[in-house]
Amino acid sequence: MTTTHRGATDPIGADLLRLLKTLKLGALADTLPERAALARQHKLSHIGFLETLLADEVSRRESRSAALRATKAGLDPTMRFDTWTAHEDLRYDRTLLGDLTSLRFLDAASPRSSSVPSA
Repeated sequence: MTTTHRGATDPIGADLLRLLKTLKLGALADTLPERAALARQHKLSHIGFLETLLADEVSRRESRSAALRATKAGLDPTMRFDTWTAHEDLRYDRTLLGDLTSLRFLDAASPRSSSVPSA
């Protein structure tokens, strides 16, 4: 049995691409060669490599979902809490803003936190 060492970036074969698309993971093909090279460089286990790929996909899907929801809601993509900087002369209720950004108010409205005993 002969072993061949692959280059820094492995090409994605048609069979693998078809399988990825069947599993609705076709977007992984864009980063798979780079991730494979990185996994070899860092000597990741197969499970570690798979975890990295799946974490990338989850992150990509979450970002895409948030962007689609924001677009559908008509939100300005530049108006985000994580990039917002308060100016010194701006006056606002910092506690209220903290409650809103942490979504703490959702826990208060949740039936789980109600003081009514369950039947």
